[in-house]
Amino acid sequence: MFALRKLFQTVLVVLALGGCATPHISSGPMFDRFAQPEPTVGVVYVIRTPHILGSGIWPNLFADGRQIASPKNGTFTILRFSPGTYRLHTATDPQFWASVSWNSELDIQIDAGKVYFVELFREIQSSRGLEVTGVAALPVVFSERHKELSRELRVLTETQALPRLTGLRFEPPETPMMQKSN
Repeated sequence: MFALRKLFQTVLVVLALGGCATPHISSGPMFDRFAQPEPTVGVVYVIRTPHILGSGIWPNLFADGRQIASPKNGTFTILRFSPGTYRLHTATDPQFWASVSWNSELDIQIDAGKVYFVELFREIQSSRGLEVTGVAALPVVFSERHKELSRELRVLTETQALPRLTGLRFEPPETPMMQKSN
């Protein structure tokens, strides 16, 4: 009887943890080619390459303080911006309060008719020298200094972006068009 109870408890714990770790799967179309930009706006691809660590956690992406997307693991989003300089920054969704934060910033100049690529990137190095590269948010506590060194938004070239986009699914943004306020 004791063994059966222990087995039942173990199965419940495994199911509960499995449910928490189940990543969001986008049902959007797979990437197949770059969108042609309109002559009056710039196009920004936001890329979150798939990674096993942090797959069920996503940051919110803001442009000039306005939430524009929440990239899920293994997805990309296409945003349109009127010309101007924007401050992009990420912040961890409040539902992931126990995870390492995603707070990072990037200033980007958007020109009409051009395409830009921004990747949500994370590189984590433990005190033992193990390095994990990719987009991940580990539910462990690091020092504030380590958090500052381990994550970033970064601009990619088209050559760098193409292999990262291959196999990713489109995730619709919250705000598909961003107008620069005067």
